[in-house]
Amino acid sequence: MNSVSASYPEGSVFTVKSAVMSPWDIPGNTFTPSVFNATLNSVVLASHSDIKFVCVRGDGVPAGGPNEVFWQFTNSSSMTRRLVRLDITWPQETGRLLQEVRFGGTSIWNLSANYSPVTINSNWVGSPNSRDLNDTVAKTLLVTFNFLVTGSQEFTVKAYWDDTNGNSTCDSGSVTVIRTGAGTAVPTSTASRTPTASATPTTTNTPVPPTATSTPTASNTPTASNTPTITPVPPTATPTLSPTPDAQGPTITIFTANPNPITPASGCTTTFTADIADPSGVASASVSWAIDSPVSSGSIAMTGPSGSTWSASSPVLHMNNGANLTWSVV
Repeated sequence: MNSVSASYPEGSVFTVKSAVMSPWDIPGNTFTPSVFNATLNSVVLASHSDIKFVCVRGDGVPAGGPNEVFWQFTNSSSMTRRLVRLDITWPQETGRLLQEVRFGGTSIWNLSANYSPVTINSNWVGSPNSRDLNDTVAKTLLVTFNFLVTGSQEFTVKAYWDDTNGNSTCDSGSVTVIRTGAGTAVPTSTASRTPTASATPTTTNTPVPPTATSTPTASNTPTASNTPTITPVPPTATPTLSPTPDAQGPTITIFTANPNPITPASGCTTTFTADIADPSGVASASVSWAIDSPVSSGSIAMTGPSGSTWSASSPVLHMNNGANLTWSVV
């Protein structure tokens, strides 16, 4: 606990600000406040103010499906916070796409991005309330890619928050997640062969304690002429995923494209279909593609299911002779 004493004329009004967040008290599961006393005629008054310099705490969670990366954010700021911006960084290679962001299990962004890092601060989907984080609540942030995220690769998120009205902005600092295991390249096909779908690998999602945590940094909280020196203590407790990822994800068993999108044709539309085992666990599906000559890419939501089949009709795909087509169904 930090204690700061200062003398001011009667009726003084001042602002207190800290460049760092208050320390995290693990046993108490809260932030440790700084104590401010007033002095009158060299006598410290009994009354005092307790001030917490807080935002939202972020933890990396190395768990999830083969193309999923998880973070967990905990709000102990005594107010409802709203997620207003995300800076996401991932190991970029040709054909790699960031496809969807879910917060607390609800989709909040679903535009494909093929460049890293990317800043997401607009084009949110759903109600703004789906990005709210109430006080004392923890929620997961799930980012989905079109490639396997294992293989000791680094994925970093920096989250920004306000008070749901554009005020009291702060950030959670950069939090990095590393998934272990061997990675696999995105499947590709050339103009002389028809791409054949391969099923998404089935994994058992067992949460593992984070290998590293980051110390969040407050960026916009009120500051004074006497700035208290506060050393943040990162939490060591293992976060609990909320909600917990599915123990076993659905599996794509059959993928077809009719007509073949890489067969020379003029003015035809390609219909993609995918049979998904355990369709009851699927809320949405999409198919994405990237062509290297001429360079182009796209993504389209699939409709369904009809039984276990999801489908989507693409615009005309144009490819040069010998071009490569990369596709993915999520």
